[in-house]
Amino acid sequence: MKTANSILAYHLYGTKVKKLNPAGGKASPMPAKLVIRPGTYSFGGTSFRMEKEGLYRFFNMMKQNLQRVVYKKDPVALISGLCWMQSHGSRDDFKSYEELLEIAGTKKLIMTCGPFSNFVSRLINEHGIKSRVVGMATLLPPTGYDDGHVTMEVRIGGRWIVLDPDPHTVYRFRGRRLSLAELIIHVRRDDYEIERLANSYDLAVSDFHNPKDHNNYDYGLICETSSAGMPGPERSGLRKGLKRVCMVPRMVEGGFTYSSAPDARTLKKAKKRHPALRFLEWDEFLKKFYPERG
Repeated sequence: MKTANSILAYHLYGTKVKKLNPAGGKASPMPAKLVIRPGTYSFGGTSFRMEKEGLYRFFNMMKQNLQRVVYKKDPVALISGLCWMQSHGSRDDFKSYEELLEIAGTKKLIMTCGPFSNFVSRLINEHGIKSRVVGMATLLPPTGYDDGHVTMEVRIGGRWIVLDPDPHTVYRFRGRRLSLAELIIHVRRDDYEIERLANSYDLAVSDFHNPKDHNNYDYGLICETSSAGMPGPERSGLRKGLKRVCMVPRMVEGGFTYSSAPDARTLKKAKKRHPALRFLEWDEFLKKFYPERG
């Protein structure tokens, strides 16, 4: 029979981590699913009250780790929990959805922005949360590794809001969370704020390569070097990175990728740089993808 002291448990939400004490009374067996409802559950013979939404981590030292996300009605809590489970790299990019669910139950997911955004979007859609995977692109000379970014918008309170799974962030202006179209404008002005969805380690330096590349080049060292020295929420070089990649939006609909720009000069440059995209005037773009504005 295990004692309570042999088991460690924590609740994680946003940047806060709180240690859990064992709970008395009856407990249900820990569900096998990654995302579960609030309740009192047992791990290693010890009961824990899991009523608050967010991520729960359990440790039976030297024997077993376990992760579960409690979700009831707060989409941000669910996405925060999933963000705590990921670090930036490519080890798991080509695994199936079912494989990713299994991995996340006991360890970190190592994924880049596109695959992880698709994983998070599919999972939260299964729980009735409306989301869409979106992208952004640079108009600067290409480097081969930071020429664009894939993220996700979530429908909250009748608005589309960027909840960025890979860097684990939300973007605000004067306290108001931003859509992708709004973020494009505020990145230009550099007047936005960054809110952390998780306080996890962001980069898996030894797991960042693409096996489909002809030489299987590892991008980990260059990513760590270029983002080093950034304090607080900027430690991943996020603001610097967004200034580069967040120049024009990308939206997929009906098998086509649409884009636009807030001004004629940028739109002309974008059409020349990305000729395969379908371009709309800015007002047309907003009307098509953000009809709630009108």
